[in-house]
Amino acid sequence: MCINASRWDCTLESLDNDGRFAVRLGLSMVKGLANAHAATLIGATGDQSFASVDDLWRRAGVPSAALVQLAERMHSGHRSTSRGAKHYGVSRR
Repeated sequence: MCINASRWDCTLESLDNDGRFAVRLGLSMVKGLANAHAATLIGATGDQSFASVDDLWRRAGVPSAALVQLAERMHSGHRSTSRGAKHYGVSRR
């Protein structure tokens, strides 16, 4: 999952010219993330990727709870189990 590339639904992306594909997880996979918040996130990306969590928060204008849900989902797929929402610069407060 990538906040700059994922859409609501999961998508197939070509890996190379050999016909291999990878699945990019969609924002619909984030438990508790409202469709409206996901649409706002996707729309705020526009032609410019988010540079940081702060940039994401300022440009998207979604509630911090939505960002926490996103960070927690991304963490659950992260290889390092010692990192949580703090790794993504999001406080659980």
